[in-house]
Amino acid sequence: MKDNRATPSLLKTAKRTFDYLAYDHSYSLARICSWALADIGTDESKQALWELSQWHDPNIAGYAQKRLDKWEAEMHRKSR
Repeated sequence: MKDNRATPSLLKTAKRTFDYLAYDHSYSLARICSWALADIGTDESKQALWELSQWHDPNIAGYAQKRLDKWEAEMHRKSR
């Protein structure tokens, strides 16, 4: 739905650790959150991606950085 109101929740979810996902060393949920933030396409969601790109976990930071690096190329996907 690409609703900017989801931005804070997506950011919070990407940063959380869930016991039931302890087996998932590829951080699938955080990756999905980074895609959703990129698809929302607002200044706020871009700021959230930047914040994730500074995260202490290099996997999560890398997912966010990749979405930032492709921000312009993926404009057709954004809700703007």
